[in-house]
Amino acid sequence: MQGKESVGETADTGDWRVARTVFVADDAAVAEAYGRSDARSPYRFYYSKMLTKMSRIGRLELFKSRPDQPDDDITLDHVLDELVITGTTGFRRPTARHVPRADRRVSASWSTPASTGSTRISRAGRWS
Repeated sequence: MQGKESVGETADTGDWRVARTVFVADDAAVAEAYGRSDARSPYRFYYSKMLTKMSRIGRLELFKSRPDQPDDDITLDHVLDELVITGTTGFRRPTARHVPRADRRVSASWSTPASTGSTRISRAGRWS
């Protein structure tokens, strides 16, 4: 909204998109490790670099859930919990544990990924 207001335009929620990284594997533990928890996770590596860069240039608000959230709350684990969805190949809708808070608001649109904006989807069978 601030960006639109700064150029004299009105913000329109129809222009907004939700972007999340999604990793699907045959096993939930593998998906969680590869997507978030393992130190060798490519997503952990990527988001640690993004977090460092955004912190250096004073742009931590990109990772905040709300404008008044303290900068100290923006940890790598927080970023991964908010931006990375992990799960299995089952056709069940993700549980709240695997869907970040921001995505819970759009869970009704989960079955139509195009309506939720850009989502990077990865799939793997084995990871060692």
